[in-house]
Amino acid sequence: LLDSEYVRPDLSNLRYIDPSKSMVALTFDDGPNFDKTIDLGEYFSEHNSRITFFTLGSRLEGSEEIVKHMHDLGHEIGNHSYNHPNFTKISDEELTFQADGVSEMIKDITKQENVILRPPYGAYDQNVRDKVNHPIIMWNVDPQDWKYRDEKIVFDNLKNFVSDGSIVVMHDLYETSTTAAKNFLDAYGDQYQFVTVSEMFAYRGIPLENGEVYLGTKGV
Repeated sequence: LLDSEYVRPDLSNLRYIDPSKSMVALTFDDGPNFDKTIDLGEYFSEHNSRITFFTLGSRLEGSEEIVKHMHDLGHEIGNHSYNHPNFTKISDEELTFQADGVSEMIKDITKQENVILRPPYGAYDQNVRDKVNHPIIMWNVDPQDWKYRDEKIVFDNLKNFVSDGSIVVMHDLYETSTTAAKNFLDAYGDQYQFVTVSEMFAYRGIPLENGEVYLGTKGV
């Protein structure tokens, strides 16, 4: 595997975040999904808020302009594999492709220095941690948008479980999910700063290291 180090973001290159104010990182897996992704990204950007998209390599192909547009709006583009295999059940060679290969695709499109990784199904083991050259980003809030596909239920789950330092897992495949996220921003934009994963960790002074697993910054 490539021996690459995660470069800690330079805070001077990030938009201003108040470290003393509550933050939440909304993340969206399995896209990009054309209109839904664009609508979500533009809405958050217009409200001085940012999100993190964990994209699939198979969906990146043919969607390069969308991904570049989301990046240019200030959102973070992360790696969610090429075609969603369970990382604990594939060969090391396949793991290299799913992790490093897809991250190179993202870097080619966005020119990002760093790419964070979310393994499909949230599945990882010690071998995955040892082999991937990425910080592994999990979550501590799951509104189960994929299960309910009901914007009110998803909104209520966000309202009831999100707190300072939360990383929320959602999916920009469903309009109910993107609508619930926009409604949550409207309702709680004064309470929370909606930030990317890398913004939240950088401003909380927590380095993201390859092979380490992160669920949020609650209590930091």
